[in-house]
Amino acid sequence: MTGYLSYEEIQKNSCKAYNERPGELTGIDCPVCKNRGNFREYKGGEIVTVECSCMATRRSLWRAQKSGLGELIDRCTLESFKVGSPWQEAIKQKAIDFLADGSARWFYFGGQPGAGKTHICAAIAGELLKAGLYTRYMMWRDDSTRIKAAVTDPTEYKRLVDPLKSADVLYIDDLFKSGGKWQRPSAGDINLAFEIINSRYNSREKYTIISSECSWRQLLDADEAIASRIAERTQKKYLLSVSPDATKNYRTGGEGFCLES
Repeated sequence: MTGYLSYEEIQKNSCKAYNERPGELTGIDCPVCKNRGNFREYKGGEIVTVECSCMATRRSLWRAQKSGLGELIDRCTLESFKVGSPWQEAIKQKAIDFLADGSARWFYFGGQPGAGKTHICAAIAGELLKAGLYTRYMMWRDDSTRIKAAVTDPTEYKRLVDPLKSADVLYIDDLFKSGGKWQRPSAGDINLAFEIINSRYNSREKYTIISSECSWRQLLDADEAIASRIAERTQKKYLLSVSPDATKNYRTGGEGFCLES
């Protein structure tokens, strides 16, 4: 025994010291990497840096912040959804059931303005994002306008649309809303919505979350092909459509709830 550490022991001790050092990354608290985003291992005679699995979730959170969803998922959680009436409890329970249902991939919440549609849908998207799924947020009114303006530029159009088709999770907020009261969607809106929805319809493992002031009957009237795909993928179990009633305004604390059949 010489009392000296071998090269391998020195390198392993170096890795251990590094791995015990706390990092400064924010967003989630990871006990594996202590918020450094990586850890070190001694392999094949050298030290290698391995990215921690928490980085997938952190990137999703960073993307969410960049896209605008970050503020929503901070504010709109299932825990913060106010439940003061049976209709609110029914909506919240649907969201909980959806997240617990291993076969569920599509969730549609439409109808009555102020019923908590954005809150519930953002909460669902936030939970999936925190689970490490690549999530995209599409604010229909703003993003559809930008995409339709690029229809004559194939490269730009593809750049804008492809991420919406390929994301693990897509949350479309206020589908077919163009400002003010709900209006029948234009042919351009129908074409864009069908392109995105049909692409995701053909990818069974992708999650698609949709909120809209368009009731189920209005959606069916606007385009049967879009409506039928949403109905099939939601299994109708996660297709919520609140009938118009001023007493069901979540923002004003109204009472009463029913789902359109």
